[in-house]
Amino acid sequence: MEKPKREIVKKVLKEAWDIKESSFNPKSTLTLDDLKMGEAYQATVQEVQVEGLPEGGMVTPAVVRFTVRTYYDSETQAVQRAREARIYKDKLGDWAVMTGSVKGEDSTTKEPAGN
Repeated sequence: MEKPKREIVKKVLKEAWDIKESSFNPKSTLTLDDLKMGEAYQATVQEVQVEGLPEGGMVTPAVVRFTVRTYYDSETQAVQRAREARIYKDKLGDWAVMTGSVKGEDSTTKEPAGN
């Protein structure tokens, strides 16, 4: 089984969290701070039936720590998060990351306004 690489996990998370500025949303960017992966296992019946993971698919458990910066005119807010995650290939064969339980408290810091 092909093991997911850090770059793949980062790319998938950025696709979900990076937001381009629009009239409705401020710009947001994700930075992957840390990634700890466990041993892969075959998706359970519950993961297949309830959560939609592919039957027979391999799942790699992980803990991801990341920071999401949201850029406002007056300041930048940086939210540090840690989540349990499952990394797997979806039904189309693309890598996917499903985040779940919180691992510790989220923390928010304010930074000077910037790009």
